[in-house]
Amino acid sequence: MTPPRPSTTAEEPELVDDQIVKALAHPLRQRILAILNRKITSPREVAEELGEKLGDVGYHFRMLRDYGAIELVRTEQRRGAIKHYYRATTRAMLDQEQRERLPASARRRILGQTLEQGWQGVREAAESGGFESDDARAADERFELDERGYKAMVKLLDQTLAKAGDIQSGVIERRGAGEPAPDEIRTALMLLHFLPDGEPT
Repeated sequence: MTPPRPSTTAEEPELVDDQIVKALAHPLRQRILAILNRKITSPREVAEELGEKLGDVGYHFRMLRDYGAIELVRTEQRRGAIKHYYRATTRAMLDQEQRERLPASARRRILGQTLEQGWQGVREAAESGGFESDDARAADERFELDERGYKAMVKLLDQTLAKAGDIQSGVIERRGAGEPAPDEIRTALMLLHFLPDGEPT
């Protein structure tokens, strides 16, 4: 089950897309949202994980909440202070329909942020031995497809991302249900599907 998304009507998609674009417009917000897609956590814990200032992270948490991208799950009293825990209500990426409704400039900006963060993660994993596990995967395959094959490939990748989100949501639900927490296995999935020669003419 994927994280719920704000409900919309037939007249609202452009407004919702605008909110999502604003939520993802800043690289730090995109990174925060990616973390909240995999677990329920607090601004302080996110700041520690990202190595960012708590004030900066707290500000972008508020922005994400205002844009409807995250929601407060619970509060806890900790050492005289109240700790707030949040979860994501939308993915840290756009689906195909949302991308198609965006202006090219917005698509390029969000794509650039996504690629920059992805490649940084790849470099860090390569340097730390993250690809040495027998379960790690790295492949570079090239294809020559007809239109039907191309559409089938796009559909396959969309289904793969959706299924990956379902797997993560299942983990979050088990944690929320109080199941014993085994050692955390942090993984990263990066899918790239593009036209090497650019848009067809």
